[in-house]
Amino acid sequence: MITFNYPYWYVLFCFFLGIVYAILLYRKDNSFGDGKRILSYFLGALRFLSVSILALLLLEPLIQTTDQIIEKPILVIAQDNSESIGLSKDSAFYKTQYKEILKALENKLSEKYEVRTLSFGNKVSDSLSFDYNLKQTDISAVFQTVEQKFYGRNLGGIILASDGILNKGLNPEYAAKKLKNTIVYTIALGDTTVRKDIIVSTIHHNDMAYKGNDFPIEINVKANHLKSEKGFVSVWKNGKKLKEKSINFKTDNSSENVNFILPAKSSGKQKYTVKVSEIEGELTYINNSKDFYISVIENKQNILILASAPHPDIAALKNVLVKNKNYEVTVELANNFKDKINKYSLVILLGLPNHLQKHNKLIDELLKQKTPLLFCTNEKTNYTQLNKLKQKVSVVAVNGTSTATPMLNSNFSKFTVSESLKNNLSDFPPLQVPFTGNFKVAQQNNVFLYQKIDGNKTDYPLLILNENGSQKVGFLLGEGIWRWKLFDYLKNKNHDNFDELVQKSIQYLVVKKDKSQFRISNKEHLYENEALVIDAELYNDSYELVNTSEVSIKIINEIGEEYPLKTMNKSGESYRLEAGMFSAGEYTYTATTSFDGKTYEKTGRFSVEELKVEYLNLVANHRLLYNLAISKDGKLFYPNQLEELEQEIYNQENIIPISYEKKSVEDILKWKWIFFLILSLLSIEWFLRKRNGSY
Repeated sequence: MITFNYPYWYVLFCFFLGIVYAILLYRKDNSFGDGKRILSYFLGALRFLSVSILALLLLEPLIQTTDQIIEKPILVIAQDNSESIGLSKDSAFYKTQYKEILKALENKLSEKYEVRTLSFGNKVSDSLSFDYNLKQTDISAVFQTVEQKFYGRNLGGIILASDGILNKGLNPEYAAKKLKNTIVYTIALGDTTVRKDIIVSTIHHNDMAYKGNDFPIEINVKANHLKSEKGFVSVWKNGKKLKEKSINFKTDNSSENVNFILPAKSSGKQKYTVKVSEIEGELTYINNSKDFYISVIENKQNILILASAPHPDIAALKNVLVKNKNYEVTVELANNFKDKINKYSLVILLGLPNHLQKHNKLIDELLKQKTPLLFCTNEKTNYTQLNKLKQKVSVVAVNGTSTATPMLNSNFSKFTVSESLKNNLSDFPPLQVPFTGNFKVAQQNNVFLYQKIDGNKTDYPLLILNENGSQKVGFLLGEGIWRWKLFDYLKNKNHDNFDELVQKSIQYLVVKKDKSQFRISNKEHLYENEALVIDAELYNDSYELVNTSEVSIKIINEIGEEYPLKTMNKSGESYRLEAGMFSAGEYTYTATTSFDGKTYEKTGRFSVEELKVEYLNLVANHRLLYNLAISKDGKLFYPNQLEELEQEIYNQENIIPISYEKKSVEDILKWKWIFFLILSLLSIEWFLRKRNGSY
């Protein structure tokens, strides 16, 4: 069917134009003599056709076609390729005979259906694999992948072969519900028999400890079919046993907690191993041990909250700061303070400076020592003295107080905040702020929070985080943040948003800025299924990012073996290396580069922990597979019932081909043969005229 972008009566005009052109050209043309009028008619017809076709093309003709498409139903076969199946008592069967049976089913179904295959564990791949070496099981990822790959297609059913043991992802029943009109059949693999086994299940510990201090750990040990047995739990470091306790299993399925207190003697990332004694007849001994890591740091950051008078904001700040194990928090009134000021990493000043000269001398000393400061103003603050400090902030002509709510500065980039804090911040209750319209801030991008007064946005600062040379100084120009904490709990039943606001602001002030020109960073603790990513930055003498030089990385494992030298890729103005995955162990690396005649070298480290979650539970969960199949109008089958599964699919009335019409529109101007047709018509006309004595 041919359509035009103009009214159809224009077609008649095109033919009329061709007729008129041919008549005007040949009606009085006597070049061929009276005996050749037939030739004139023929040439006129050629001219009529060429002109009419050209005119029709100006109407932008389109040709519309309709095709009848029959689409076979799609069947997806998804095979669990996780370690738990390879550890079952029938592992030899699953690696040999079962593999052939499932592939035979695939071949038979392919005669009638479009069969696609997947393997899954902690990731999903596009083929059947029977290695049973993936470290986790995420069944929900199968349904998410199928939804993405076959959205809008004739997806008839999914055949899911698994032992039902989950340790990653969403509830598969929930994920499967998103696939409408898709039947799910399950093949139950693995063994539901609970066999003799002892497992180091979980280890609870702090991520950080301080050198010279003790730190606690709690170990959960699970035991199956070991009633009345006795075992030993021990903690090891560098091949040396640190502590050991005995444990008795009172029931067939026991879960016991064992606690230890360990000393933190060495700084840096420390690796410990928990071991449970092996008992004869266990299913496997691999889950009898588990590693954990503790970062031991030299000392804590000392933070002083120094106030001119008691205030509820003091408690609000302290309660947040003490949650960070890296902070040692001291609270003092300025009149009573007699300690050495130089031992503190950050000083928070509430209501200071004030009218007392001795307090102001203390602030001068802090500024001289370049100690990071956070000024929190209140009714005791002397703004004249505050302005004299010349810290890129001034508050002039204050006349009492007003109220203002916080508003986030969208241009602030010193750190990021969560969506939750962004969404809740505007609802926080107002603070008491100095009543003046004369605020001066050297750099507006240092303003973290602005004031919103009576619902109106202003450019008055509320919270400023400045960097004055090598010293960081913050200003909270308001009092009453204790109300923010209460409001956060009333609205959200937690203090997460308030805590984040305080913690990130304090962390920015207290962290010493790295002034080196070559910097490198990476995640220090990985699991063996995580890829190592190393980021690097190179600065010129003006501390501008550059990446014109090549950066090389040399990685060495714990026994001194060197990996091939790697070159970092340029990422924006920085560098990044995605080095891939490494086996369990301890690694160090050296990054080297040269720039502007100087050679820079940085060292780093990372540890890779073996992922053993598949070993923690080896009892197949066929109930999950049954519920999943029933919820999607399918059935559960066992490996010896695959012929029945095949017949069930053949008999399923909802897994059928679908027929639909596919309409397509094509621009006739794209047809090259029309060009050659017009060229041929004009060429023949010209040749015949030339041959018979005309032009």
